[in-house]
Amino acid sequence: MVLQTIKKQASQWKQVLRQILDVTLFLAERGLGFRRTSNLVGVAANFLGISELLNHYDSVLKDHLNKVIKSQKLKRRQQANYLSPEIQNEFIECCAKKVLDVILSEREAAKYYSILVDATPDSAHMEQTVFILRYVYLNEENSLYEVQE
Repeated sequence: MVLQTIKKQASQWKQVLRQILDVTLFLAERGLGFRRTSNLVGVAANFLGISELLNHYDSVLKDHLNKVIKSQKLKRRQQANYLSPEIQNEFIECCAKKVLDVILSEREAAKYYSILVDATPDSAHMEQTVFILRYVYLNEENSLYEVQE
């Protein structure tokens, strides 16, 4: 009985984390901001707002967000809710590491590659520098060489 409860809770947490990761990827792919000054559920911010939208379609996420809202109203700390800016940053860092690992392994396999560096001042006159890695990659699915940036 206890083992079944633990398995059920583990499954629910996996589902919550999967959806939080999906929201993270959605915002990161589009270059959208994640949060504002408040970390409270119900305050208009992209990350929490999309999570609230998804809870209309998923009972596990809805239950999780309701527990978070209840603990926020009672001003109690919940043991873990995985909605904090620190967790969001950890997800972003994990995704960035995975992308970088793939790029570096493809570059390692590439016969030719180049690194371009460009810099320009932004509107606040701060120098903005961009590094571009360009390499020729053999796409094994169609056996064609592709230039990747």
